[in-house]
Amino acid sequence: MLLNKNSNYFELLGIDEQTTERDIRVAYNKMLRQYSNEKFPEEFQLITEAYKTLMDEKKRVQYIKETSSGGAYKQNIALLEQYMNEDSFYEAKKIQQQLMLNGFSEDEYVLLCAMHIANELEDATAETKYAQKLAQLHGQSDRTQEQLMYYYSRQANYEKAIYYAEQQHNKQPLDNERILNLVTLYYRNNERRKVDELFQKALRTLEPRMQNIVIFIEALFWGMNNDKDALVQQVEQTFEHIIDSGQKLSLLQRLVDNGAELYNDHYAFKYFTLLVERLNDNEYEFARSWTTNGRNMFQVEVDYYGDEKRVIAPVHDSEPVVQRTYEQPKPASIPEQPAPRTYNVAEKNRGSMLWSIVFGVIACLIEQDAFVGAFVGVIWYFFASKIKKLISCLVIVIIVLLIFSFIIENTM
Repeated sequence: MLLNKNSNYFELLGIDEQTTERDIRVAYNKMLRQYSNEKFPEEFQLITEAYKTLMDEKKRVQYIKETSSGGAYKQNIALLEQYMNEDSFYEAKKIQQQLMLNGFSEDEYVLLCAMHIANELEDATAETKYAQKLAQLHGQSDRTQEQLMYYYSRQANYEKAIYYAEQQHNKQPLDNERILNLVTLYYRNNERRKVDELFQKALRTLEPRMQNIVIFIEALFWGMNNDKDALVQQVEQTFEHIIDSGQKLSLLQRLVDNGAELYNDHYAFKYFTLLVERLNDNEYEFARSWTTNGRNMFQVEVDYYGDEKRVIAPVHDSEPVVQRTYEQPKPASIPEQPAPRTYNVAEKNRGSMLWSIVFGVIACLIEQDAFVGAFVGVIWYFFASKIKKLISCLVIVIIVLLIFSFIIENTM
């Protein structure tokens, strides 16, 4: 190889750091005439990488930072991230301050880390200072906007949080996470009309595919919780389109999973049962079994969604469909996990009717007593969840005792 791939990009193209984009393009074309892709594929790739980096203003600035002072910036950032990953935030703060003293006080990533460290150390004054500096210097940056959205949400300053969430959403209007962020903030700021509009827009623009199911489910719960029948019907039409696209099984599995998390006195339990029954149309056994079991659990005294007697709850009593908390995101180099969705639901304690019958018959055959079989079946039906937990605990105890027995035998 004629070129050293560890060469500085500026030296590689024969230019200096102050050169213009036009000079970079001229130098690149000159190098390509000398190192064509056909004869020198490795050299061509290196030259192209240098050209793309230096032609992008952000990448160019970052490259200069990483290669300046013998790579001190890059080394300090690696050490800073190490301390942060180890939750050693006092040590991380020392590295952050050193970076700022060395001329990187306006560097976006350093400021993001500084803001995160201040939050972990509960230094509200410092966190506010860094947030304001980020907004001033890097307010149009995607990762800065995300960080500021979380920051102002924690401060309950929802107007500013919404501003940055809208900026994020406008850049990627079809991104599920950004839609949910905006929904949550609109709700917290009591802007219910905007929640309605955002869900309606999402249903019009998002493809009816399972990759967007989280938005469709959230819109469905919002519509039921606020008696927005038109929105519920819009979601149902979207489900029909998903089925038409060949994703019926995946859709039914997701709906059954959501429905199985609901108590049988939850306002949406009856609706989910009937929805799955209608969409399934007797095709899949698992869905048919679940809906049959669900129908047997409807309660006459419960005010389910869709019942004529249902009374719309006052606005201030209604709960948000998306109940997510905005935790402080980690720096950009450490991927942030999506906040978990919760629905105020829990698993039912009851077991399935089928297994209750099976266990009852087995007990009857063993004991030759119909009363014993009926008793076992009833106990399983009403206390299946607790019985499973008890059996799990017993299994763990037995395993531990066997391990101790084995250790004692081998030490004697």
